[in-house]
This record gives sequence, structure tokens and C-alpha cells, in this order.
Amino acid sequence: SWRLEEEYRGVWRTVEIRGGVGVHRRRHYVPPRQTALKRAAFEASVLATGLFAPPPGRPDVVISQMPSLAGGVIGARIARRHRVPHL
Repeated sequence: SWRLEEEYRGVWRTVEIRGGVGVHRRRHYVPPRQTALKRAAFEASVLATGLFAPPPGRPDVVISQMPSLAGGVIGARIARRHRVPHL
């Protein structure tokens, strides 16, 4: 089962520095149990937050967390817009 870490509950948008790297996080739906419908809702929420709340500024590189398909799409879009590598 998936669960949201306690420190991120109720947080819609945050930036943290990990090992000298800026990490931009956006809130999305995390289902307690997976079903096809809940997975679709998860993907839709990742896509929506990525489209409506992209990170500000120009990144040096974009790293997308997978296996979220929406995360890959958003990462590729941001990397292409700024002409930076996408991993």
C-alpha cells in the first residue's frame, strides 16, 4: 500500500534542498490501495499539479520519478521548454 509521509500531509507545494540539490514537491492524490480507477486518479492528480504548478525558474536538469506516467510527461515538457537534460 502507498502512504503519504507525515511531514508532507497538508502541504500543497514545497521546495527542499537535498545534498545541495533543490527538490520541488507538489501534492497529489495517494490512494491507500491500488485499483485501476484509483491509479487513474493518482496519474491525473500528478498531471494536474505539474501543469498548473510547475517549478519556477530554469532548471539545470529535470529528473522525473517513475513509474508515474504523468510525472514523465511533465518532466519531459519542462526539460524541453528549458532545453535541459531529462533523466
